Amino acid sequence: MSLLPRVHVSRILGAVPVFALCGTLCFAINWLAFVPAFGAQTERYYDLTGSLTYLGVVATAVVAGSTADRSIDTRAALLAGMVAIWAIRWNRSM
Repeated sequence: MSLLPRVHVSRILGAVPVFALCGTLCFAINWLAFVPAFGAQTERYYDLTGSLTYLGVVATAVVAGSTADRSIDTRAALLAGMVAIWAIRWNRSM
């Protein structure tokens, strides 16, 4: 049973390259995190924002890069898993 929707992602995105989509997502997450941080003049959530950015981009790349039958390459899944494990680390000073 797949949790992905039946409509393939490329039909939704059209001709938008995965690289452009991931770059836009990085910019959006960091910009949204910058606004309250600038107002409070703090870098308290810098590591959390970085982790969320990595997780969001990896998930987007895996879903958008999957084939038409929604299968994910074993290497891509392994790499995404390793990046996710690395991104989930927590800063001990928080």
